[in-house]
Amino acid sequence: MTYLGALPKRLHRQKPPIVLLTAALLFAFAALRVAGAADAEELQKQGIQKVNQYRDYMRRTGDVNAKLSELLSAQAPLRLSADAFLAEQNPAGAALSFLKLGDIERWQNHWDAARSLYSRALQLAKQARNALYEAQALTQLTRTELLGKGDLGAAAEDIRQAIPLATAANSQDCLFDALDEAANLEIKRGNLNAAADYLDRALALKDQLQDKSLAMYGYADRGHSQPRECSRTSSVEDSCA
Repeated sequence: MTYLGALPKRLHRQKPPIVLLTAALLFAFAALRVAGAADAEELQKQGIQKVNQYRDYMRRTGDVNAKLSELLSAQAPLRLSADAFLAEQNPAGAALSFLKLGDIERWQNHWDAARSLYSRALQLAKQARNALYEAQALTQLTRTELLGKGDLGAAAEDIRQAIPLATAANSQDCLFDALDEAANLEIKRGNLNAAADYLDRALALKDQLQDKSLAMYGYADRGHSQPRECSRTSSVEDSCA
């Protein structure tokens, strides 16, 4: 017969308190990681929704000011989500948040801030080996250099890398955007034949696009001798976002 008073001692010998405490902490940490991932995704979703709503309104109306306060309210959840993704060692998730934060700054003509955020997104996308986000970051860096009267040499190198990455990512919308931006660069440099070649390649994708409005921008660029402006004074907006 086992004396019941000895049972706690036997259990103590079998499961030292430190083991039980370690197991509890590991379980709690795992639960926090799951909760943290869910929170980061929800914060990012909220921020992206606001960004997309602003973009769609700007495209539709040409009004860049009416919804600006709502756009700026997306910064907090996107920054929090980026920090959370970084803490979880999720570079792809953080890259997407930084891409959207870059868009917010670029739409306000804050070129240096946009460039910094897109560069951070690019770094994280490379770390995650995410070709889509890498292509998007490079395309947006090109756009920032063009609109912000920046370094055309850097823009040329960025878009040169973006096109094969967009192709590898199998995103026709992103590839269209990269080709269209390459055309804008060539127009800026005065190479109209090269620009026309890029636009022809872009418009050949029109039936494969998810965002059918992209083709409209390609045709608009095809008929102009200057690159489209995508700023707080223009209703035309990019797509690979």
